[in-house]
Amino acid sequence: MAHSSSRQEDLAGHRGEIVTGGVQWMCAGRGIIHAEMPVCGPGIPDPQGLQLWIDLPKEHKMMEPTYQELGPSEIPSAFSEGPEGPIEIKVISGKSHSVDSPVHPQGSCWYFHIKFRKVGSMFQDIHEFNSIAHAISHTSAYIAVGWTAFIYTMKGNLIVNVGSSSLKEEPFHTLVLSSGQNETGVALPKMKLKLSSPNGLSIWAFR
Repeated sequence: MAHSSSRQEDLAGHRGEIVTGGVQWMCAGRGIIHAEMPVCGPGIPDPQGLQLWIDLPKEHKMMEPTYQELGPSEIPSAFSEGPEGPIEIKVISGKSHSVDSPVHPQGSCWYFHIKFRKVGSMFQDIHEFNSIAHAISHTSAYIAVGWTAFIYTMKGNLIVNVGSSSLKEEPFHTLVLSSGQNETGVALPKMKLKLSSPNGLSIWAFR
């Protein structure tokens, strides 16, 4: 949840309110009746959030529905240049820079919320893994070869993989990452920022 909050409940008895910086992770499995309602009212900022639905692998489609809700303090942070560095990576699911999320969804999906607090850069490696367990156990920041991966920009500007044809990406754009045989990762390089409004983006990677 990027701003404000949203309430939710389902037929299995799960009920909660997702606040700013929080996450709801639900697996519908064989099916569930679910309702969600953004919290609105006088003096309350307009709710803003990101939602992603992913098709389950065949072997998990008839599993029991599951639900997990994490508050902002329960989502661990990774830092590509240390805690005092320019970049904070909220590890919503998966693993980055030796930080493992408490969320391990069925079907393999990694989700990072990356905050550029000031000028900085990071590199997300892409490696070949034998299994999701192998990927989770690795000690750095990796996306597995063969996964679909994309970036969604929320604030500020971003250049991906600096080169002669690189473009400055504006907010509210989806950037689908290529997966060529010789491509080893995605670079998010240094650039000028307005410190009063730090850059924000999300990276999703899923199998």
